[in-house]
Amino acid sequence: MESLGGGNIQSVTLPPGSIRLRTDVDKQLARRSLANYSPGNVPVLAVRVTDVDGLAPRDAKYISDKIFGTYGDKVTVQSQLAACSYGAINIVNDYGNDNEWILSKLSAPGVIDVTVDVSINPFPPNGWTLYNAYRAALRTKLGFEPNQRLPGPFAHIMFIIEKLYGGGTWLANGGVNSWNSHYNGDFFASPKVALHEFGHNLNLGHSGAFNKKGEYYGYGDPGCIMGAGNGNENVGGFCYNAAKTYQLIMSNGVVEEESGRAHTGNWYDASRVETWTPGASGSMMWTGTLVGVAEYGQISNGGGGADRRLVLRIVHNETTDYFVGFNRKTGMNNESWPADKVTVYEAAAGGVTYSQSTIQAKLGQGESFRVPDRLGNASLRLEIFVVEIRTDVVPGYAKVRAELIGGDGPANPPTNPPTKTGIQPTPPPTPDTTIFPSLPPYIEPEFPTFLPASFPPTPNPTPQPSPTAQPATKKLPTVIDSAGKRCKGVIFTVLAKKDVIISGMDVISKMNVLTNVTIYTKTGTSPIQTELRADEWQKIYGGAIPFEPYQLVALDDFSVGVSISAGQTQSFHVLFGLGQLFTVGNALEATVEVVAEDDSIIIYEGQAMRGVFKGLFGRAKWNGVMRYRIK
Repeated sequence: MESLGGGNIQSVTLPPGSIRLRTDVDKQLARRSLANYSPGNVPVLAVRVTDVDGLAPRDAKYISDKIFGTYGDKVTVQSQLAACSYGAINIVNDYGNDNEWILSKLSAPGVIDVTVDVSINPFPPNGWTLYNAYRAALRTKLGFEPNQRLPGPFAHIMFIIEKLYGGGTWLANGGVNSWNSHYNGDFFASPKVALHEFGHNLNLGHSGAFNKKGEYYGYGDPGCIMGAGNGNENVGGFCYNAAKTYQLIMSNGVVEEESGRAHTGNWYDASRVETWTPGASGSMMWTGTLVGVAEYGQISNGGGGADRRLVLRIVHNETTDYFVGFNRKTGMNNESWPADKVTVYEAAAGGVTYSQSTIQAKLGQGESFRVPDRLGNASLRLEIFVVEIRTDVVPGYAKVRAELIGGDGPANPPTNPPTKTGIQPTPPPTPDTTIFPSLPPYIEPEFPTFLPASFPPTPNPTPQPSPTAQPATKKLPTVIDSAGKRCKGVIFTVLAKKDVIISGMDVISKMNVLTNVTIYTKTGTSPIQTELRADEWQKIYGGAIPFEPYQLVALDDFSVGVSISAGQTQSFHVLFGLGQLFTVGNALEATVEVVAEDDSIIIYEGQAMRGVFKGLFGRAKWNGVMRYRIK
């Protein structure tokens, strides 16, 4: 062995006891998401947070039992996730061979206690204070070095905080394509709530529905974990819908463009999904047999298993596809609704990326769904028809025909009129269309906010018209990073040192492209939350802009300037159709860097996004120029 000084080392004497070596693997782990884990045992840690006043969740043994079933609980987060994934994700609190350094710090199997010097009740107006505090406390408790990052050796960390977000109806939130989730009190114990947040970690979006009035509920799909939450700790019985099931199968090996991380492991065999492109090579019809996820394990029973599918994906257009499945109500899916119906979902084209899905139809035997828009030469329409449903056999199945039809007449009847040979259960007393006004609110709050807690809470100013006699426009540039990456959206926050009016921006692309640029704003700090509430943001700019690579383009002034009072903050979401340049930000959780500053405003590091109000994938420094005037 050669020393750094060039001499030879004959021997090395080590002190007694175990030694843990930390390498660049720590940095790799910090960029990991639950979707990057291979099938099998997945290490999960629950963090029980106590505040400075002694406010704390249930005791550690209760938490351990509800998550892992340590003391005999049969309906747990672990049991439901293992059942839905057929063992592809089996969460465990056994942290490998070199685990004594972890086990010695636990209060119960899989549960660690931390205390923060922050009061949770009332909830701090800037959630970043608490967010920083409990993460820092966890790193300290685990004995991490200053440069070590979470999640460390864990695939997923569940932070449990009593009266999180002030308590009430807030349940939980989770990072998209990430490794963390955060729970208000006992809601961690609900398998559906926990699996909803784990779903975000697996890069799954929400599942929604329209009501009779045409109003959209982003969480309105009651038959999918990514829809409305159920806070009952003793209810499992839900898995993921057809669109999410397709993603969980077919995203294996898909590399997230921005992060460079590949998803690993199929939950189900890829041969059990099929893609049909209507009209391709003259194909006018698809016929086949669908089996529910709940009976995937019996899919080959009784022969004929080769042609049975979990999901049919129907290629629709450049934006969306349709996903058809059979929602078999049995086994680990025995609480799901609509029971034993063929469900049709619309989601993003391709089906393998983060996307909101929407239930479009729930069909019984003899019923059909016609896609609203026409195809090709406008004379053809796509129709999905349920030929037969059987639930008196194992596995139960639905025979489905999807076809292109002409005109506006009724669907062609099946060759043989169907008879309901199986038991046809009656749906629960819920309206026959997708309207769910009685569902509890399940909106993941914008927590934690993304700026230091020293910033005062902000009022709700509205953008103000520019004055007739305008002061000189000032400019604050950030960076132009020739080594930067590209994304669709960047969200960041501006702090005003003086009373200012933001009048416009210069923006920059990494590509030679003509693309739409849209800018939104809202009062206050920009959140870390991966999906944002669009109704809180105001559009202030929109237009198609030609770009050359790495060349700033001065956009027209905003029609209405954005007013920020001294000491207050304002968030901006700059959205490109394609190719926005950004610089990868600081990955350390407790640090938010200043990107640019002058005597009037500060521009802070923010977040890169995949789209408008959704799809966060990492810290980002906005590249561009902020134009403003002093009031």
